[in-house]
Amino acid sequence: METFTAQDMQNNGRVLRESAMNEPVIIMSGDRPSLVLMSMQEYDRLRGRRRIVGSAGELPDGLVDDPGALVGPDGGDPVAKDQPADGPRP
Repeated sequence: METFTAQDMQNNGRVLRESAMNEPVIIMSGDRPSLVLMSMQEYDRLRGRRRIVGSAGELPDGLVDDPGALVGPDGGDPVAKDQPADGPRP
């Protein structure tokens, strides 16, 4: 993992973003680690989530006209937030 200072983050944000796309980056504040910058893909992997991306044309008929139908029974996401990426546990 690469390590940068908080000043590097202010002065060289682009370099940090590019590095974080390959592996998490540690941001130091003084002599202590303060933050970790990582890609969304790595964050999702660590959280055990997967993102489903598709086009509106792949949705069932009527769903494009009523996006509210995507809301789950609790008013949130249609999939339980604590459900692992490979599906519900038995």
